[in-house]
Amino acid sequence: MKKLFFMLTSGFTILSAQAPVYINIGSHNETSDPLLYQSVYQDYEDAKTILLQIADSVIQYDARWNMQVDANFIRGCIAHDTARTNPNNFLKWADNQINIEVDPHNHFNFSTNPYNPTDLNHLLVDSCLLGSERNNLGGFIWRDFAAAECTPPNPYMPESWSHYNTGAENGFKFPLEQWRPRVIWGGGSPGHCDDSNTMGIWKPDSPGSGFYTHNAGNFATVIGSNCGTNYVIFDTSDVNNVMNDVVDLINYAQAYGNSANDFYTLTVMFNFRNLESAGFVDKIAQFIRAMKPYDDANKIIWSTLTEKYDIWNGAHSSGEYFIKQCSDMNLGVDPINASDMIAVFPNPASQYIQVRFPFEFSHADYQIIDTQGKVFMQGNLVDQTITLNPLDNGMYYLHMNIDGHIATKKILIQH
Repeated sequence: MKKLFFMLTSGFTILSAQAPVYINIGSHNETSDPLLYQSVYQDYEDAKTILLQIADSVIQYDARWNMQVDANFIRGCIAHDTARTNPNNFLKWADNQINIEVDPHNHFNFSTNPYNPTDLNHLLVDSCLLGSERNNLGGFIWRDFAAAECTPPNPYMPESWSHYNTGAENGFKFPLEQWRPRVIWGGGSPGHCDDSNTMGIWKPDSPGSGFYTHNAGNFATVIGSNCGTNYVIFDTSDVNNVMNDVVDLINYAQAYGNSANDFYTLTVMFNFRNLESAGFVDKIAQFIRAMKPYDDANKIIWSTLTEKYDIWNGAHSSGEYFIKQCSDMNLGVDPINASDMIAVFPNPASQYIQVRFPFEFSHADYQIIDTQGKVFMQGNLVDQTITLNPLDNGMYYLHMNIDGHIATKKILIQH
């Protein structure tokens, strides 16, 4: 597993008067995904090709990604990447990158998916040659759910985490294997009817009403994920809306995160089921690029789940914790889609462009970025005119931060 390497070298410490947001990209696959990773070679290869493209953006911008995989993708890697004997198999390659951490993600079912989290840890560590025990379990049921509690009704579903406080769990397919995750992430519910939309880090006392009570003597640590689907990039998502919601959270943490114990944790998710959707990779790359100004300003800290755990425990005692319910932050949903409201002309452009806003603003920064993510120009929109003389012909993105609202416009330069 990767270890935190920037704790002592970063110019920011978590004792700052303004709290950053500790952010990562997260993903998982499902056994019901349309791509048949295990049984169809080309489906696995197609998914791997797309995931490598996403990895390129993560690595280029020094972002962080927790890739959570279920049995069908892991077994696809074993079957099609000959993972048991191939030290360059995809999952091992990914976990070897400082920017990526591979975790098990599980929906156990006796008949359709008879692999529990311990089985997945075994397949990753031994069959895919990852070598060291996984730290994190992606996805768990945080309290008991009655049969008719959610809509549509589901079978009774018990919580699935508290047994890790008393010891390791034996595998189902591999009953001699044992595993005990240190971090449990993604407290969910049947059909996502009542997910745990919480940020922070704590050791929950017990399921149900005790889940949000810190018990320093327990083993399992929860790292809060996000505040619902506003922070998920779907195939149908407008990425500008996702970016604006993240910026709202960043601004909240900067305004109210004034305690040494404030620890805002955010995972922006995507699902493997959307991998083949047109433009999907570009959406994820666009989001990662948009976070660069906030990364440069130390308003976000890219960090995997293991790095978040290490950052927190390197600076806090066992009795300290941070729990922030999303419902208490009053972040709301930003009704402004700044990209739709901004005009850029002429476009195509030759010597200059002008940017027009139909609303008043206090401060606006911009970057001009090519389609590969390279920043060619940046500055402040003082007079709303940008000279383009240094730029070659081609397609570019004009990325703007206008009083915290993110906007992106395509511009074509033709001299």
